[in-house]
Amino acid sequence: MKMTLLQQPMVGLADHLSARTETILAAWRAVCERDPLLPTALNLTEEEFHDNVPNFLKALAYRLRREIWQAEPMHIAREHGL
Repeated sequence: MKMTLLQQPMVGLADHLSARTETILAAWRAVCERDPLLPTALNLTEEEFHDNVPNFLKALAYRLRREIWQAEPMHIAREHGL
């Protein structure tokens, strides 16, 4: 399937997000820790904070590529355990 000119930047953004997941997570956490309106973020361990955000970023990247992310329940469970 050939991409339209409008889809190409979205695929580039998806690739950018996918390649920088750890950097995005670190920046996201830092911003949350500085926000006084998010006291819950201060009480979360790094593992708890990173529990579901990587799946969110993966789903966003798939959506930007106009793909369907059909992760298997076992795959999600393994990642959740990380």
